[in-house]
Amino acid sequence: MIGFVVLALVFTVLTALTFILDGLLDSVIPDLGADGLISSTSVCAAVAGAGYGGWIGRGALDLGLAGALIVAGLSAVVVLGITGATMKVVRSGEVPQERLEDVVGRTGRALTGAPAGAPFEFLVSHRGQPLKISAVAEHDVSHGDQLVVTEVVSPTRLRVTGQSTRP
Repeated sequence: MIGFVVLALVFTVLTALTFILDGLLDSVIPDLGADGLISSTSVCAAVAGAGYGGWIGRGALDLGLAGALIVAGLSAVVVLGITGATMKVVRSGEVPQERLEDVVGRTGRALTGAPAGAPFEFLVSHRGQPLKISAVAEHDVSHGDQLVVTEVVSPTRLRVTGQSTRP
């Protein structure tokens, strides 16, 4: 039973962190499915739900391990559905990907540094306003590097490239 408790508590904390710090684990668990159904936040919440379900199955319902695992699995599926629907509602207010297409080809500036393939903060002009957004590059990036947007990966992330030159 203690294993279910630890699982529930650890992944509850991870769920809160991935929700508050949007994109914290996106390099580990990329968004799959429509609008966050399988995102880092919903996967962490589902694992936490499995922990709580197993805890309830073992403790409150006094089931054996097999019964507790069944309750844990059902709990995970229910929590995944609820969290996926919630993330869809939360992300519905974000800028649609089609509207970001006009930044492809524009030059922007890295606000933070990152190794190749890791996300970093990027500043680019979008409709006359500065847009701070997550970006990834296939090469190491340093703070202040001027980079060109090559692709809109998601409504919250761009792919950039460039010679990594300072302004």
